[in-house]
Amino acid sequence: MNNEIITLPERLKRLRLKAGNTQEKLAEELHIGVKAYSKYEQGIARPSYESIVKLAEKYNTTTDYILTGKNPNYNSGLINIPIEAVDDEPKSALLNLQKIIEKKMKQ
Repeated sequence: MNNEIITLPERLKRLRLKAGNTQEKLAEELHIGVKAYSKYEQGIARPSYESIVKLAEKYNTTTDYILTGKNPNYNSGLINIPIEAVDDEPKSALLNLQKIIEKKMKQ
């Protein structure tokens, strides 16, 4: 797991680039100026509550992720056993599923 700390401005930029959006397009969708949106990604200004909600909906994520970077579904404790404790056949299936999920998350 990567312990890199990503700031709100960097998270906004990464989400935008991953979605293939420009600052101009996002500013238009948020009904703000391009300079205002640019300041979000520079860390000079913070997005409004309404903008955070719109961004979360646009990127199909949560406001918690936008604000904190924490994915509420990651390591939720639903399955909290060491992989070493799993028998070989199910372990192989779980590791394959993990690879598939990680690949999808990078897309």
